Amino acid sequence: MNKNEFWLAVIQSEAGEMIPYHRGKHCGGHLRSFAADLCKDGVVTLVTKKHGPFDFEYFVVKLKGKRGKK
Repeated sequence: MNKNEFWLAVIQSEAGEMIPYHRGKHCGGHLRSFAADLCKDGVVTLVTKKHGPFDFEYFVVKLKGKRGKK
């Protein structure tokens, strides 16, 4: 998923919906800083789910009533 597709998924999602942006040993990937910016802007919150040792999935969760700006 590229940045534009990720942004579209965020703005089209319902409040509380989880959108994955990376899975791996550490938080990374090309969407990491964009997800952090959306969190700073109050559009989403960040959530981590542990699947096993060194296996984590990273999500943004849309906040109620937030659209944000690209």
